[in-house]
Amino acid sequence: MDQIEELNPPENPAKMSDSRAEDYVAQFGDSSWELDAVAPDQLAELVRNAVSELRDDVLWGRSVDKENTGKERLQRIADNWEDND
Repeated sequence: MDQIEELNPPENPAKMSDSRAEDYVAQFGDSSWELDAVAPDQLAELVRNAVSELRDDVLWGRSVDKENTGKERLQRIADNWEDND
């Protein structure tokens, strides 16, 4: 609900034909909001923030380093491949 208040996407009526509607309405009321109403850059930021809160930055850094090392190796292989033509 914090995101709804912050982003203020357009409101839709809850779909009462959905089997989950009764529980949803009890918790949130009879309005719903869809992700496609959120601007792509805002949605990406929401995802980025949520992931950042959960990830281990040390392990993330190691993974990024390993990825960069792999990219460098592949680039060297590609460069040498072209030289052997």
